Amino acid sequence: ISFQETLSSALVPAGMWLVALIYFLVLPTYSSRVLSSTARTTTLMRRAAQPVAVMVASWSVLVTVLLHTLGGVSWSMLGATAPIITLTALALASLHFAVWAWNPRWLAPLSLGALIIQIVSLRSLLPIEILPTIYQAIAGFTPLGWASEALIVSLSGGDSSRIVAALGALAALAIAAFVLSAVIVRSKRSLATRDEVRLAA
Repeated sequence: ISFQETLSSALVPAGMWLVALIYFLVLPTYSSRVLSSTARTTTLMRRAAQPVAVMVASWSVLVTVLLHTLGGVSWSMLGATAPIITLTALALASLHFAVWAWNPRWLAPLSLGALIIQIVSLRSLLPIEILPTIYQAIAGFTPLGWASEALIVSLSGGDSSRIVAALGALAALAIAAFVLSAVIVRSKRSLATRDEVRLAA
C-alpha cells in the first residue's frame, strides 16, 4: 500500500467526521412546539432522518469518487471501499445525530475534541508505541480508527476478518446511536409536554 493510500485512509474518515459536524451544526433543532405535538416519536425521528439519509448517500458517493481520483486508490478496489465509506458515513452521522438531539450547543466542542483525540490515536499516522498510554488504550476503539483500519486492510489485501470486525463495530455504533437518539427525543418530548401543561395551568 502506498503512502498516498495510507494517508487517504486516515484523512477520509477525518474529513467525513467534519462534514457530519458541519451538517448538524446548521440543522434546525426540534422546537418546543414540535416536541409537544401529538406526532409520534417515530414520526419525528423519521422526518429528521430522511434528509440525513440523503446527505449520507450523496456524501458517500462524493467521498468514494475523491478517494479513487485524488486519493490514488485504484477503481478496481471500488467494491471494497464503497461499503466501508458508506457505513462510516452512516455511523458518523448517527453519532452526531445523537449529540445534536441531546444538546446542539455541546455538539461542536464535543465533536472537535473527539476528532483531535482520534486523529492522534490513529495507528496509520503515528507509531502507537510513542503515544501516551491513554491514546494507546483507545486506539482500536474509535470510529475513525475502525474506518481507517478497514480501508488500510482492504487496500493492502490483509485479513478480511479485520475488515468485518471494523465494519461490525461501525454498524453497532450506528444502531446504538440511533436508538439513543430516539430515547433522547422521547425524553425531551415528555419534558416539553409537562412544561406545556404547567403553563396551561
